[in-house]
Amino acid sequence: MKYLLLIVFLGIGVIANAQKVESNGTIYKVKGDKIFKNGEDVTDFLTEAEKLQINTSLKEKLKKVQELEKSKKTKKDNEKADKSLKKAEKKQKGAEKELKKNQKIQDNYEKAERKYQKEQKKYMRLKEKGKLSPVAEEKMLKKLEKLNTNLDKAKRKLKRS
Repeated sequence: MKYLLLIVFLGIGVIANAQKVESNGTIYKVKGDKIFKNGEDVTDFLTEAEKLQINTSLKEKLKKVQELEKSKKTKKDNEKADKSLKKAEKKQKGAEKELKKNQKIQDNYEKAERKYQKEQKKYMRLKEKGKLSPVAEEKMLKKLEKLNTNLDKAKRKLKRS
């Protein structure tokens, strides 16, 4: 990247200082209004048509250089836009993933709460009817304790998210 900028600025410096133009197989250097051939000023020796042709060639060359610089800048801008678009897409994916994770935590909490309430109702119903033996009651209490622990864990995870 640094080298590219260096080349562009050196190219601009060379272009601004003196322009090399090829016309009719002869290479001329144009500085301002003066035209040089092999380091000698030949402006006065050239016909108006030749001067016009050299200046036209110079303008075309400058136009091509400017178009090349514009295309490089456009390409660079497009690359920046693509990069920022990818970054935004990545950020959006991360947000969607986080949302999905939070939704799953919420669902797990609700599921644990439903299970706990269902088992608690079942325990209360059986206890009221007197259909629980001491062994079965102990099993139910252990199960309720386990479900309550799971519910607490799900609640903590929900608060963290």
